[in-house]
Amino acid sequence: MSYVLVHLRGDENTRAAGHLVDHLEQTRAPIRRFQDEQPPHDEVTSTLSSTPVRTAVCVSHGSPRGLGSTRQHIWADAHRLGATFVEGRLYAYACSTAGDIESLGAKAVASGVSVFVGHDGVVHAPRPDHEQQMVSAVASAAILAFIDGEEDERRLSQIVVDAGDGYVDEDIVLDFTGGSTWLSQSTLFDRLAFSLRVHRRTEPTPSESAPLT
Repeated sequence: MSYVLVHLRGDENTRAAGHLVDHLEQTRAPIRRFQDEQPPHDEVTSTLSSTPVRTAVCVSHGSPRGLGSTRQHIWADAHRLGATFVEGRLYAYACSTAGDIESLGAKAVASGVSVFVGHDGVVHAPRPDHEQQMVSAVASAAILAFIDGEEDERRLSQIVVDAGDGYVDEDIVLDFTGGSTWLSQSTLFDRLAFSLRVHRRTEPTPSESAPLT
């Protein structure tokens, strides 16, 4: 399936995530790749509307406040996400974007996003190129499955587990951006898999439920 790729690139962490973005683009070419600190929301919406199933992937910083190129600069809060990706499917590869009813994903769905996939926890990016390539291959497995239409939370998590199984024979310790975090690759893959959450709209929006006149 076709999709729109948004890379909010603004600091060392989001620049390191460019390895994942490149891997996605090389594996499954998007209709368009936005790579900027603040890509125009209307252009993203316009491009998304040209895809048959309105699917997008955003790689960025994340928090309950929104998605952004840095932790301080928010590109889109839940309301803006609802307007930008209205009626769309969105995978946000970013920290702390999903989970309970107060999460960014839940609020984005309430604001107009049809399906939101995110992570309930920190998404790490290792520093060395060969480690980034390995993590990109594992993380992208679920993202590519989502692009192809998979929306079941357990199946998406299992896809990450299965992809990571090919790398855990040598359970090395990874060197992360910032230099203060050290995790084994199996721990990182488990965190990616089991932090994955899916929010989807189950109730009609006010405009859908309004009576015809």
